[in-house]
Amino acid sequence: SPNITSVTPNSLLLEVGAGMQVGPGQDITIDLDIESSVMASMASGGMMQNAVIEVINFQLSEGVTEDQFLELNQHMKTTYVSQQPGLISRETSVTDAGDWQIAVHWQTMQDSEQSMAGFSDADGAADFFTLMNMDTFSLTHRFVK
Repeated sequence: SPNITSVTPNSLLLEVGAGMQVGPGQDITIDLDIESSVMASMASGGMMQNAVIEVINFQLSEGVTEDQFLELNQHMKTTYVSQQPGLISRETSVTDAGDWQIAVHWQTMQDSEQSMAGFSDADGAADFFTLMNMDTFSLTHRFVK
C-alpha cells in the first residue's frame, strides 16, 4: 500500500509500492479537499477513531444529463457541504452503467447528522433531489477503522 511521504494543507505525497498501477518508487500527488486539522492528524500517524463515511448511491432521474447533475452537485458542494463543520472530503463517482455514488467523509457521525439535518433547507437542495431517481436512492454510514 502507499506510504505518506509528505503532507501539505491541500495534498498528500504518496510513495507507491509494487503491485500498484503506477510504477514502484514513483511519487503521485492526490489533491483532496481536507481540513488542516485532519491533515495534521494523518501526518502524525493518527487515525480519527470516530470518522465516518456517508455513502449515497443512486441513479439519475429519467432525462437528466450528467452535465446537469454535475453542475448542481458542484453548487451543493461549494455552497453548503464545504461550509459544514467536520467535513474531511467529498467525492462523486459514477460507473459506466450510470450508478452514482457520493462519499462524504466526516470527522464524526454527529457532523454527518448535523449536515443532513440542514441540507434540505440549503439553496438548491430541492432541485438536487429531483435530479436523482429516488427509487434507486440509498444512504448508509460506514465507520473508518
